[in-house]
Amino acid sequence: MITVFREIALRQIVTQQSKDISLRQLHDQLTKHMEEIDNFEEEKNKLLAGFALRGGEGADVENLRKRLDEESRRLFQGKDEIMRQINAVRELREGEEIDAGSVEGPVEIKAGDDFTALARAQIVLRDGVVVDIRN
Repeated sequence: MITVFREIALRQIVTQQSKDISLRQLHDQLTKHMEEIDNFEEEKNKLLAGFALRGGEGADVENLRKRLDEESRRLFQGKDEIMRQINAVRELREGEEIDAGSVEGPVEIKAGDDFTALARAQIVLRDGVVVDIRN
């Protein structure tokens, strides 16, 4: 017999409470992200104006603008991703089982064990409480 570590899938049963918690967390994330975008845009404008006032050359200003615009695009893509996640959570149906990540745990194996069955372990949660363990 030997003890090995395996990945154990976590499954979440969707409830109104779990949806509310997820939506609250995502809205908090969105608020922080929007603040980050606002701060970045403000700093970007100050930087570009200051660079131009100091006599930055056209090509240098354009290169700086491109780099800053790329960062701005990246930030807005992050906002869009959070919005997609919010919409996905809103579409979940109560009672539906969804992936909720994984944890690692030990398992003892011996000759003759079905290794694929051991590797498919799952823990099912409802509002943070374990309701089932599937091997």
